[in-house]
Amino acid sequence: MAGGGASGRGVGLRWLRTSPVGSPLVLVGASLGRWYDDPQSALVDGRRGHSGGGAPGAGLGAFGLGRSSLSNRDRDSATLGGAGKADVRRRASSNYGWSESMPTLISKSGNVRKMRSELASPVRYRLPLSESELDLNPLIGEMICLRFAGRINCVVCDRLIKKSFAQGFCFPCFQKSPENSECIIRPVLCRGHLGDGRDSVWEAENHVQDHFVYLAVSSAVKVGVTRGDQIPTRWIDQGASAAMRFALTPNRYLAGCIEVAVAEQITDRTNWQRMLKNEVLDDVDLPRIREELAMDLDENLRAYVSSDSDVVRIHYPVQRYPQEVKSVGFDKLPEIEGCLSGIKGQYLIFDDGRVLNMRKHSGYWIEVTAGSS
Repeated sequence: MAGGGASGRGVGLRWLRTSPVGSPLVLVGASLGRWYDDPQSALVDGRRGHSGGGAPGAGLGAFGLGRSSLSNRDRDSATLGGAGKADVRRRASSNYGWSESMPTLISKSGNVRKMRSELASPVRYRLPLSESELDLNPLIGEMICLRFAGRINCVVCDRLIKKSFAQGFCFPCFQKSPENSECIIRPVLCRGHLGDGRDSVWEAENHVQDHFVYLAVSSAVKVGVTRGDQIPTRWIDQGASAAMRFALTPNRYLAGCIEVAVAEQITDRTNWQRMLKNEVLDDVDLPRIREELAMDLDENLRAYVSSDSDVVRIHYPVQRYPQEVKSVGFDKLPEIEGCLSGIKGQYLIFDDGRVLNMRKHSGYWIEVTAGSS
């Protein structure tokens, strides 16, 4: 990935105005071969010459980056440059005399959660790793290595477990936690509006609130349900290329009733393989489809149909879609490495057609290393 050198040259920094988590990211130089929690530690080791066997003074100090240089940027976060950021790296090279042609390295680890997304063109993705996040978009086109440390923590109670269930639960939480109640998958089974459920307080806070029934184009036109505050996140998580609101209800149960009725006409599932190969329908008239589906609803359910005809178009950061896909995971492969070709839904897409569902591995302790030469 990235080698160390005695000269301590070619660290290649990219300065960002803010950290994704509001605190300093960690600084690594390919020639240093180390990961630092704060700039001061980097300076100390730089002056000691921690550069893969180099002599004292071959670390950060060798570039003339003094203590004041970092303290003047205490609001900035330091992380390493990558492909597509040549202008930023040129500024760093000019300011600090570092070569752009030498390898760079990013390394970060923690308990994984599902990728966070932001609707932009293309979608911006960040990978939560314990208390911090890793910006993934700059890594597209780069070599990336993900290593599973053999540790899994339940996403609810945080207990150390050997096996997870339903995307991150220990077995007791899988059986009893409201976050994994049966109505998560089948909203029509929700009893929160009746003051019932695995946890009535949790149900009231999460399921007795506005819910949307939506139409989305992922592999085909599908119907789904999500809380009002999960739009457009839910659409992005499913890899939808276009979506719109179908109905607005005051609780999850009513949304589930509408979903069941609409699912008699169209699917309520996503074909993940077709979605990842970008085999999706073009020129779908979602407002017209909503009109036709609404006419088939019972009158009491038709009253909840939304008048909002806005269609949201979603574009993903993918360089090239694979012709065939092969799903890989950490239960069989503790180390997954390759060139990151893109991200869609909750999947990392590698340039050889392998895909990795990050949400499936929620709670896994992963070390992510990325870099280019």
